Amino acid sequence: MATPDDIFDDASGDVAVGDLASAAEKYRRCVELDPDFFDGWHALGMALMKLGRFEEARVELERAASLTRNARERDLLLERARACAEQYRSAV
Repeated sequence: MATPDDIFDDASGDVAVGDLASAAEKYRRCVELDPDFFDGWHALGMALMKLGRFEEARVELERAASLTRNARERDLLLERARACAEQYRSAV
């Protein structure tokens, strides 16, 4: 059975070739297998943001922010989450 790291690497390959939808599915599988997998939450949020799925991205970026102990990283993730919320509000 593939580990979250294996799936993450595969998803990153999808991002490299522009298949963000497939990458998002794989990143989601990563965090289902390991709910504390920071890189998975972060990458999932970024992929969803790039797909224009702003409300979902906001939730995942906030989750990533809750997992990091790095204050600068947390602030950046929360800023991206706020930007997603604004994009979502302007789209509805």
